[in-house]
Amino acid sequence: MRKCISSKDNQQLKYYSSLHDARKASKADLAYIEGVRLCEDCLNSGVKPSVIFFTSKMNECVDKWMHIYSLDDSIDFYELTEECFSKLASTVNPQGIAMFIKKSDCNVRSVNEEKSLPVRDGKNIYVVLENL
Repeated sequence: MRKCISSKDNQQLKYYSSLHDARKASKADLAYIEGVRLCEDCLNSGVKPSVIFFTSKMNECVDKWMHIYSLDDSIDFYELTEECFSKLASTVNPQGIAMFIKKSDCNVRSVNEEKSLPVRDGKNIYVVLENL
């Protein structure tokens, strides 16, 4: 179910914005992913988000993801105003879409042990996450 947040004083928005602090995010077992490509790479890896935040201009993208990745009501969807999204965003020019994933849902593998790496445009994808 989609919920709308139009106030920067919303408690959910304040909570998730506070998770940019590494200690709080680690304690909550959550990682922040922002932008279309990073979110899609995460979804392509099979990780389901806990929550997705988006602006109205990203409605079609969210609809597409719901269909392609079979996203259901177990995920919280929040449509934010541009002003509210800028409070959540960690980039200078946000695209208007972000998600939080549970770190414990991620399967960390050694590149040396991996037999089939994810591929995009014919090239292997390597993701290095630091200080999560």
